[in-house]
Amino acid sequence: MNFEGALETPDSLQRICNVIEKNAYLEELIISKNALGVTGAKALSNFLINNINLKHFIIDDAGLGKEGGIVILESILNSKRKKSFLETISIKENVLGKGCSKLLSMVLQNHQNTLTKVVLSRNNFYNSDICRLMKSLNLCNKLQIVNIEDNFFTTNTSRTLSKLLINWPDLK
Repeated sequence: MNFEGALETPDSLQRICNVIEKNAYLEELIISKNALGVTGAKALSNFLINNINLKHFIIDDAGLGKEGGIVILESILNSKRKKSFLETISIKENVLGKGCSKLLSMVLQNHQNTLTKVVLSRNNFYNSDICRLMKSLNLCNKLQIVNIEDNFFTTNTSRTLSKLLINWPDLK
């Protein structure tokens, strides 16, 4: 389901979530370009915890910030599905920053067997955050697409990334 730029309020999102929570076959949710913030993230929480078929989760430019990012990432970590299931996670342009890098790293590790696409660009991740995320991405050997542009890279971060490229044979 694609709700890109279509939601007026977190109330709208809550109503949609109440309906889609019952759809056990929903595999893709695109909810980008909506000013969700922490309130919208909370509205998505039950869906993310209870959905059993979600494979592609795209929540770009949704104004999550650190607090909303924490809600989303904890919800994914608390999913009733105990095995790896996400193939795509795109959470770019949400200014997650340092407060979310540890949780995001855990999400990446939990889905290392299925992830093929990860987009984390423009989130104000600094050198230590990027290095932590790259260590988790290193475990994801099915990756085809990785986008971590426009975060804060240093020479050290670039070296770490260059060493990992060999571990992603399917990278496009």
